[in-house]
Amino acid sequence: MSENGRQSPLYILDVYAIVYRSYFAFLSRPLRNPSGQNVSAVYGFFKFLFSLFEQRRPEAFAAVFDSKGKTFRHEMYDAYKATRQKTPEDLIAQVPVVEEILTALGVPMLRREGYEADDVIATLARRCRAEGRECYVISGDKDLLQLVGGSVRALRPQEGFVFRELGPAEVVEEWGVTPERILDYLSLTGDASDNVPGVRGIGDKTALKLLGQFKTLEDIYASLDEVKPDSLKAKLEAGRDDAALSRKLITLADGIDLGMASLDELCLARLDKAAAAPLFMREGMRSLAVGGAAAAAQPAPPQAGTARAPKPAPSAGPGLFDESGDESGGASAPATPPAAAPASAISAASTAAPESERQPAVETAYACINTEESLASLVDACIAAGAAAFDTETDSLDSLSAHIVGFSLSKAAGESFYVPIISPNAAALPIEAAQRQLGRLFSSEALIVGHNLKYDLHVMRGIGLAVRNKLFDTMVAAWILDAESNSFSLESLSERILGLSGITFESIVEKGNTFDSVPIETATRYAAEDADFTFRLYLYLKDELARQGLDGIFRDLEMPLVPVLAGMEEKGIVVNSGELRAYGVELEAALADIEKQA
Repeated sequence: MSENGRQSPLYILDVYAIVYRSYFAFLSRPLRNPSGQNVSAVYGFFKFLFSLFEQRRPEAFAAVFDSKGKTFRHEMYDAYKATRQKTPEDLIAQVPVVEEILTALGVPMLRREGYEADDVIATLARRCRAEGRECYVISGDKDLLQLVGGSVRALRPQEGFVFRELGPAEVVEEWGVTPERILDYLSLTGDASDNVPGVRGIGDKTALKLLGQFKTLEDIYASLDEVKPDSLKAKLEAGRDDAALSRKLITLADGIDLGMASLDELCLARLDKAAAAPLFMREGMRSLAVGGAAAAAQPAPPQAGTARAPKPAPSAGPGLFDESGDESGGASAPATPPAAAPASAISAASTAAPESERQPAVETAYACINTEESLASLVDACIAAGAAAFDTETDSLDSLSAHIVGFSLSKAAGESFYVPIISPNAAALPIEAAQRQLGRLFSSEALIVGHNLKYDLHVMRGIGLAVRNKLFDTMVAAWILDAESNSFSLESLSERILGLSGITFESIVEKGNTFDSVPIETATRYAAEDADFTFRLYLYLKDELARQGLDGIFRDLEMPLVPVLAGMEEKGIVVNSGELRAYGVELEAALADIEKQA
């Protein structure tokens, strides 16, 4: 019951629907915990759950599970669901983990032996409708759409952690029939996923046509003599028993005894994330342990003007990158997952350090430098330290045309400095002074660390500086350690490995503006954070490369390629435009011929 006396809407989650979709979303590259066990379904499910709670903030909730054994439908029809492939063992093993974490979070769970989750959901929905209580059924299962109506609506998970609300009008728009006619519709067409037979030879279009003419399955068979053509009539006659059986199998049992005197027993004050955190850490899911619902939010791609240039995943070969950096299974994701599966997801454990090896929390000391004397002292310190993380801030994502706005340097975890070249509200360092001092750094023996260093090399060449140092690119290092990860962006690696979430570009730069419009205080925090996070990643990744025996490949093969590839990108490829246009005409003619044949 809500505080104002109004009954809180009840949200009912079809758990297995989301668990299955999460598992298969990562099928080509499963996420594994520190013990090597597949945790794709667990991770995807709780990313989904936290996103749901963040967006909808339910005060009454039920997580509903299928029966562990056979149901009354199997007794009615031996072949019920017989054509389904056997559930993978590593998926079955994850269900108890989901239940364990749900219990820790304090989420009410319901299961009734002999019944499917759909039946429990139908029972809850019927009680809500009787009470006039709002109810949202969260599932991608079309069978459950027959429950929509009155105070009951469906909440359909969509790509990217968004939800589409479906009432009767949306069901008609999607299926061509009203919710109360879905049972008749499926009785005619059957349901291949559950091995429900339906009437042989009747598909979607024919079923919709029949229901449009006769309204119900009962009316169709009562008026069978009026059905045309005769071939359709014959199919219906031959499939009469199958239609009746299908109707029984699809009809939801909505009168189950759930052992609850009131639906208020499903009220949920909050998620107990503190209790669940140790379980997430055990499974290697630091982002879920420390971020809760906030971790479910999708990192937005960088916009024009951010120095966080695309941090894409390598593709065509060592050191070659495409421009993808989405979290979720998105960019460079497995085959498109079912609707409920996240489009993009952070790898749960594949590159994450074991908790015992994680860097301890470090206090941050960020500062702005805008005099050549101070920058000279910082460069001296970076050279003496032997390694420094370097990152540029610019006014464009196009590294070949971007103008430098500032840069940041970090030589120790938690310590970082931002040097503005352009600022809207503070004194900035003249570009000539920056060139002099950076020139000293880039001709020294110090290791230059960066994330997607090709971008920064382009920017430096744009102001007449060549970086001659040995390089350490944290993006390439992370790729070598786990080439199948979903994302290599600085944001995702920082969250996954360090457990740190940084400031987003969108939160500090208004749409249509670039980084040179950001006030110095905010610009300093944002830019210094980039270099700091990059340096912290370096400290972990260099040790991990050595531990796995990959430091030689990284040092001798990958890093020398970075400036080579940057140079290739600057010079470009010479193209004979006349030949290319002529070939285009040839292709258009061939395409027109193919279309004509088709």
